[in-house]
Amino acid sequence: MRDLSWDGKGVKREDFIPDVVWVRRADGWLVPLDRAEDPEAWLALVNGGDSIVIQADDGERDDGRGIFPTSSSSAPAVMSRMLDLLDVREVMNVLEVGAGRGYNAALLVENSILQYG
Repeated sequence: MRDLSWDGKGVKREDFIPDVVWVRRADGWLVPLDRAEDPEAWLALVNGGDSIVIQADDGERDDGRGIFPTSSSSAPAVMSRMLDLLDVREVMNVLEVGAGRGYNAALLVENSILQYG
């Protein structure tokens, strides 16, 4: 597997994650975790290896809780595997049409610059 530098060098995942993310409580509800209110917990989540829920219930609820994740940032290992399988080469053009936060596109760009720049 290609080494895509998940250790804070290069593209930082935190630059692509919103300030409010959602975490699941023991009672099953998703609740917001705000970077401004708990920066250490937010950063630990962002720098961890799990996917991150960035929207719950399509943003429809107004009681500060959620049930269903409706948008997320994939786990770093999943993104790395997808890019490995894509196997981008120097002569290729890539159109990355995502509905996410732009992190995958940034990884593609950085990886192409590091390999072929």
